[in-house]
Amino acid sequence: LDQMRDNPTIDSTPAGGDAAATATAPCDYDVVVIGGAFAGAAAATVLRRLRPATRVLVVEDSEIFGHKVGEATVEVSAYFLLRVLGLYDHLSREHLPKHGLRYWFCDRPGCQLAEMTEIGPATTPDLPSFQLDRSRLDEHVLQLASNEGADVLRPAKVTAVDLGWPANRIEIEGPGGAKRQVTARWVIDASGRHAFLARRLRLLERTERHPIAAVWQRWEGVLDLDGVSFLGAGARSHGSRSAGDWAPTTSAAMAGGAG
Repeated sequence: LDQMRDNPTIDSTPAGGDAAATATAPCDYDVVVIGGAFAGAAAATVLRRLRPATRVLVVEDSEIFGHKVGEATVEVSAYFLLRVLGLYDHLSREHLPKHGLRYWFCDRPGCQLAEMTEIGPATTPDLPSFQLDRSRLDEHVLQLASNEGADVLRPAKVTAVDLGWPANRIEIEGPGGAKRQVTARWVIDASGRHAFLARRLRLLERTERHPIAAVWQRWEGVLDLDGVSFLGAGARSHGSRSAGDWAPTTSAAMAGGAG
């Protein structure tokens, strides 16, 4: 990024083409981003902020982003969201703060929650992190990229890429099957698990056995485990801190385990 900021000139002239004609061609871009969800939209946003003259096109095939299994940030990714993209207001208003894991240990049979030993953070972290609604975040960051001056084609999909130097040719299919071709010096594949370029370049290696598992649940009518409605007025925990001493967490619904 520092090199990009220090060298604001990008030559997007196709091989054998005319530099003046290419510079004024409405279908030529310096960067084409395949995929407009978080990774692609964030890349477009940062490019436009660091290099306002850079022509960026984002191609996103969905009309609206669908719901995904909930995600949580760690501090490093939260730093990027907050300090680089400047999303503190959006994250604070539209998503949930995350204050780490909380554990409750049943010290004896029939032990009530307020009597259990609890281990977890007692204060709000200095660097906040968040539980994310990915579809909402994706929509916001893509709009941010557009506000920064990136062109957005949506719904549209990239159907072919002819990689070359110094220009790549990208074929795009819009609504109704209408096709157009653009040229760009750089192509960013942010298509996620679709791996558009990796599949076409045969770089994708299939893993027969995925070594990771995830479990998720949703609840309705959840009570605040630190609240009076659950613990009762004046309830105190024994062998640990009082329930009211803990910083509120978004995971307070998960009694008896890690939240």
